[in-house]
Amino acid sequence: MLEKGRFQTIRKRGEKILDRLSLEQKLDKGLIRKLLFEESLKGDAGLSPEAKEKIFNRALNRYFLLHKIGEKGNNTCLEAIHGQLANEGEIWNILSTQKEWKDLRREDVFRKARELQEKIIANGYPTKRVGPIIKELKQAHRNDKLALAILNLKIIFEDHTASLTQDVAEENEASYLVARKHRRILDPNREPNSRKMKTKERLEFGHGLHLAEYLFLQKVFKKTLDQEQVGEVEKPFLHISLHGKSDRPGDVGDIIIGNALRDGKMPCHPQIANWFAEELNKRIKESDIKKKDGEYCQAAVAIEGQRWCGHIVHCHRRYGLGDFKGIPLGENYQYIQMEMSPFFRQDYYVQLKNILAEILREFTRKFSDKKSLAIFLQENLTEVDENRLEGKLYYQDGLQETEEVKEGKIALGASLRRAFPGKLKTGDLVYVYNAGSEDSENRLILQVVSAKAKNRSEEEKIGVRRPAINPAIGQKLQQGNRKIIIEKKVN
Repeated sequence: MLEKGRFQTIRKRGEKILDRLSLEQKLDKGLIRKLLFEESLKGDAGLSPEAKEKIFNRALNRYFLLHKIGEKGNNTCLEAIHGQLANEGEIWNILSTQKEWKDLRREDVFRKARELQEKIIANGYPTKRVGPIIKELKQAHRNDKLALAILNLKIIFEDHTASLTQDVAEENEASYLVARKHRRILDPNREPNSRKMKTKERLEFGHGLHLAEYLFLQKVFKKTLDQEQVGEVEKPFLHISLHGKSDRPGDVGDIIIGNALRDGKMPCHPQIANWFAEELNKRIKESDIKKKDGEYCQAAVAIEGQRWCGHIVHCHRRYGLGDFKGIPLGENYQYIQMEMSPFFRQDYYVQLKNILAEILREFTRKFSDKKSLAIFLQENLTEVDENRLEGKLYYQDGLQETEEVKEGKIALGASLRRAFPGKLKTGDLVYVYNAGSEDSENRLILQVVSAKAKNRSEEEKIGVRRPAINPAIGQKLQQGNRKIIIEKKVN
């Protein structure tokens, strides 16, 4: 139970917030919740530790369906943040905010959502993948606008990630978290101050969830690592976030470890990302896990510009940047976002569970203290890693060349521009040079332009996956040494 009068205190804070909002803002429950969170953060500063603990536990249960702190000595944690099917209440909350559904009745949504959920279960979920089941139901209900809207929300879901998180963690005595809310309500993979989506905004900001997760990790560090101080983790710590991905031509692997450079930082050391992928591949072969074409399932690391390369939120959380100012987790904290193909999650669930459990145990054995991690990082540092850790782009086999990019320019897609410290804008300048000639007069200064798409084909996009330059610039750069470095020019 919370202390007496707590709800009255929150109500009074909410009333004060409403007094200063416009009529339109008063309809935005997500904005009100964000402002109330910020107000309560200041207002609760003087509460007793016991009162703060009760508030934390309430927040943890609000944002996470499942959570558990691991056993002493275990320096690993798993999470599933997109593992929940949208429920009736969430579907109603989402649709009721949209103009096209302004006349929608709550009871109609609940009735239709329950009816469709029963059909999903009757068709084999959760044993079978939910995606194919929903596609069949969409065809069967193609003339039912409400049913299609509900199914389109249901399909935004990553099969087996929640159960896999719990199964691996329980077997390994690791810590774990399973998010409660649907990703269209609140997405932990976005910064706390952002609700941005391609077409519509999410309903909630992530401030409360991210702070609850930070405080949860502090408890994990205290119990499992005997850490007395709140703040950056003092020993190596592996945090794996399990995700599901679709398959497209050009993906670097069937299992992808996102390790993009964002704002000059990475969510884990590149050496750890590579080690994790190598451990996966070794065990995949030992378990004889193959695709339909007979080839072994392949794990690989995606870097900036590649699909599934990861989000800036995890870099900011690690270093206390952006919305995470003042609460960094530090460089001992290694965050792995693991994207898995649908067939791998379903057809090889048991093998995947065993493989992940083995890798977690290997991490605990191999990286028991800061010294063991430091030695590994130094011994496995490559030229590519070294440059990326300095916030530079590095390409071992040259850049894309096309007449579509004018001389003196370099085309960089949004993912590549976000890699640099402070993010690049079109019109900014970069140094472009061959590896080994950093201090040479041969360094070129090029102006950044947006990436271009000749058509919708992924292969035809200029500067999206790899920087693009004019062939005349290419001749100056790429004769002999094709190792190219791109560095932000600081005014």
